[in-house]
Amino acid sequence: MTKKIQLYHFGDYGQYDEQSPLYLYEQKWASELLYMIANANPYQLTLQDIAKRLNIETNEIESLLGEMVAINMISMKDNRYSVEFTIFLEKDLPLIDEYSKLIAYDLGRKIVEHKDEITHMVSKLSTYNKFDLGRLLYHVIGCSIFDGTAMDAFGERGIFSVSKEQSGKRDYLLFGFEDSEKVEAFSDGLLCSCNNHRTEKVMFLSFGDSNGNRKDMYRFFRQVNSHLREVTKHNGLNLAYIKTIDEYNKRLANRCADLIVRISQADVSTNAISVEEENALDLLQELGYIEVYKDGGVKIVPPLFTTEDEKIIEEVSNLVLGICTGYIADALAGLKIKMPMLSAVQHGIDEKEIANELWHQVFGNVNEYLVKEGFFAKPKHRDGEGRYFQALYIS
Repeated sequence: MTKKIQLYHFGDYGQYDEQSPLYLYEQKWASELLYMIANANPYQLTLQDIAKRLNIETNEIESLLGEMVAINMISMKDNRYSVEFTIFLEKDLPLIDEYSKLIAYDLGRKIVEHKDEITHMVSKLSTYNKFDLGRLLYHVIGCSIFDGTAMDAFGERGIFSVSKEQSGKRDYLLFGFEDSEKVEAFSDGLLCSCNNHRTEKVMFLSFGDSNGNRKDMYRFFRQVNSHLREVTKHNGLNLAYIKTIDEYNKRLANRCADLIVRISQADVSTNAISVEEENALDLLQELGYIEVYKDGGVKIVPPLFTTEDEKIIEEVSNLVLGICTGYIADALAGLKIKMPMLSAVQHGIDEKEIANELWHQVFGNVNEYLVKEGFFAKPKHRDGEGRYFQALYIS
């Protein structure tokens, strides 16, 4: 069986169409040919080489390769191909594992040393008396800082890239991992995956590992589009319908956000909502963001962070970033010298793009360390979904 690449992204890849990397990735043979190109030397394989290894005719992938070149997923030189984004292969794991765990252990210890100071800051959160400290620290530090303000701060300082202009006026970075049990156990099991669906008023968020298919708003809407792509054999019709569904989903998500705001501000009963709101209420309940009682009362389930809480999170962020920024700047610099055998380095990928994904490996290991130390709450594993906690942010 031909090996494949699992594709992930950082940023917004935009509308699901022919210029979307997700759309191209989901075409037949895409994940296989990405693996072949990444596993070879840069600009080693030709169209004929790839087709021969897949045991297919060249016309089955020639157009797809051209479309990938057009949006800079891969590049072509002298009719030979190289990848244009960070891909970690199974053979890269020993390098990444040793490097990221060493950094993570040092950072984790430094953060635990400041527990009293951090606890004092977090105690001012509006939801402090409703959830245990470890649960709040999990969201504030593990997600909001490590996968939020730290990303912004490190990006501004040029420690790594957080933005890349792409074809079609889009802005995203791509990352790929070899689809194997070893890589899955290595990467998908780390607490470093933030899924969020933003609306005008509320951000619906879940944070945890990637070891499963979460029951959250981001994953659900994405999967709907993915399955609709092949609902008929008429590609143009499918895409036109997906655009229509996207617009409906935006309205539905905004209606969900309106309900969350109402519930957070006053008692809401199912007897006092409109017919249109019932659909949003059902969706929120199925996704686990609210609980509906037999008497019609409604309760928000996960922690909800307000605009006032943002100021407190910023205070904690300033402290944590003060602890780790200089250390991370040194650790993620000079990757060509420190990790010359890394596949992404050999393919000439920008070191700062590689450093972005290495930071995810580092802070995922920091989060695992802090869970083991009891500093963070431990998210329960859900069969088929992995480990994660949900949260809501009102903007």
